[in-house]
Amino acid sequence: MSASVADYSWFRSFRRGLLDEYCLSLVKGLGPREFLARLDAKVLGACEGLGAFAARDNDVLEEHDWCDDHQVVGAARVEGPDGPWTLALEINGFTGTDGRFMEAASQGTRIVSHFLNIKGMKLFTWWEDGEMRTQFESPYQRSGTTPDELLTEMAAVGYDLSDPSADGAVALGIPGMIALAQELTGIRLTAGLLTDAVYTAGMVTIA
Repeated sequence: MSASVADYSWFRSFRRGLLDEYCLSLVKGLGPREFLARLDAKVLGACEGLGAFAARDNDVLEEHDWCDDHQVVGAARVEGPDGPWTLALEINGFTGTDGRFMEAASQGTRIVSHFLNIKGMKLFTWWEDGEMRTQFESPYQRSGTTPDELLTEMAAVGYDLSDPSADGAVALGIPGMIALAQELTGIRLTAGLLTDAVYTAGMVTIA
């Protein structure tokens, strides 16, 4: 059964406050430390749950001038239908949608990310073996080497791209992007998974 936008309606309230600005990535076949190594991140240690990770992130924000030059990535192992994946969470970051990092990090594997910033910008990105296959902010304006390859999956989760003037697909927002990520990874994101995961925190230098 395909994922649906309704499956992720809980995220609209879950993200408020703590996750008003975030990036979440799913990385196939790499362990958390292996993924952080591909980002050339400085490992900060394990955080038992989202609360502990948020506290660690806040400590780094205060120490490094609100992350103008650094971002904290929390990487946790999750099981997918085809084996292990890494779930990577940034509370105030965008590394998972930044080609400077994802081109190298996705070599030989798949990375699917979605991002929201404080201004309400939303972005979905699919990387495969060093290649940005599909990216969109508006589902009607897709880029990448294969911008139309996900049309079947997008329709399956509820995107209706038949009438851009209606703008209905845009209204799906982040829940639509999470549902689409599930189609590409087989991993169903839950509040419990985000809350209870053991995150290995890493600090990435972005400037």
